[in-house]
Amino acid sequence: NNVCYENNVWHTISNGGMSMIDTDVSDGAYTDIGGGRAVCRYNDVVIDSGGNGIGVCLVHGTEGTGRPRSGRQLSVYGNTIDCSATICSTIDGGPTRGGTGMLFNNHAILSSGSIWFALDEYRTSSDPSPWGSCNGNGPWDQNDGVTYALGTLTSASGGGGSPITVGDTSKSWTTNQWIPTGAPYGFYDVTKGFYLEIASNTSNSLTSVSEAQQSYTASVGDIYEILRATICADGVGRGAGTYLSGSTPSPIGWFNEPLDPLYQWGDTVSGNSIYSPGYSTDTGKLIPYREFYPQASGIQTTSSTPFSCNGTTGGAGWGTLANRPSSCSGACSANTLGCGYFATDQGSQGTLYVWESGAWVNYYQPFTYPHPLDGGAAGDSGRPNPPAGANATSTPD
Repeated sequence: NNVCYENNVWHTISNGGMSMIDTDVSDGAYTDIGGGRAVCRYNDVVIDSGGNGIGVCLVHGTEGTGRPRSGRQLSVYGNTIDCSATICSTIDGGPTRGGTGMLFNNHAILSSGSIWFALDEYRTSSDPSPWGSCNGNGPWDQNDGVTYALGTLTSASGGGGSPITVGDTSKSWTTNQWIPTGAPYGFYDVTKGFYLEIASNTSNSLTSVSEAQQSYTASVGDIYEILRATICADGVGRGAGTYLSGSTPSPIGWFNEPLDPLYQWGDTVSGNSIYSPGYSTDTGKLIPYREFYPQASGIQTTSSTPFSCNGTTGGAGWGTLANRPSSCSGACSANTLGCGYFATDQGSQGTLYVWESGAWVNYYQPFTYPHPLDGGAAGDSGRPNPPAGANATSTPD
């Protein structure tokens, strides 16, 4: 069920290098929109100097104006990315704003700083139609349905694209009570009609997340509420849910989307670079070891090194099956599905096992390489150095 982008060479022009597929729901471009699925593998992507270089393939979310929704899944693996842009961000790409997928065995050659693995939820700082904001009152998200606080602003600053700080001297909150792990609360300016996720609070003031997509401002005298959405519709690491139909989507209500985590492993980097490992997110609603499992620090050398499967040394390890940890604990087993381990010597191209209900479960194998529909067309020499052993049948992406 995937469109396969395989064995391509993609070279961007300087000053604003974009991904091979940059799937924007707002303008209806390319493949991975409206529930689309794609695999981007064994490509060479060159991102020239200048501007902001963005990785191989990426998904935009259910965040644009109009009916289209996020891409459903995107697997990005075996690619080489040569990025000399001023900023090289989200190097793999992947389901950065919605859906799920696999990011693995990509190699980046960098000449600048980078964010390797960046995830976003734009609806915590925007209010697109028809989907609305994800901060506690949107019709499509999983909301608490409770007004936790109500008041009138006695101070207001910031905004216009930056975080907003507002105050209410009548309150006596506990510091940071509005940002519990996994479900931060939302500030709703009733007077102005906008929502923002709360990033921190003092006893009588709130500061929002950055307004990446909007330019809201609050004013003294505005009436406000504090609400909460625990899960955003079509967010990163969420799976198939309620079927909607029609240009005006129906039925209205929470999508009932279960966890369908994103896994990353085996990505490497070289070159004259400042490498920022790990991940970054723009929301407290996307939680490592729940919606996504970032990679360990390197290939497995023993059954506990460097990946121990306890939630302190990465969310996905890789190496031979013999070096796989015998069991998982802590954050790695707190959710189902749990942490992952990619056994490089199982199957024709390796096998991803995930920890589920107290046992390792065979979860994923890359699809046959080369793709059976390729057929060696005239003029297509294929990738100069295809991966060793990547030529036998296995279960599909």
